[in-house]
Amino acid sequence: MKKKIRVCDGGTCIYDGAMSIMRTIEEKTGLAPGQSNDEYDFDRCDCTGHCGMGPNVVIDDETVIHEAENDTVMEKIDKKEGSPLVEAVDVDIDAIMKDLV
Repeated sequence: MKKKIRVCDGGTCIYDGAMSIMRTIEEKTGLAPGQSNDEYDFDRCDCTGHCGMGPNVVIDDETVIHEAENDTVMEKIDKKEGSPLVEAVDVDIDAIMKDLV
């Protein structure tokens, strides 16, 4: 099964080096963002919500590599080494405030 690789292209991750991480993945896989082969499906993604720990790389929509580094990113991708990806939760602020007042 192909490994799905997504590099966060949110502003903070870009500032923290996401473009360099993308170039490293391109060099190692031979793929440009939006391309795939038998082993990898590579592209960008929107903000992961982990802005303070960027650049972030998401693997298979399950795992996120925080503070990705060029010299270890492919090894971590191949081992699926990182933290579980936590999806955002919608919060009804009005309901919470109503209960507090």
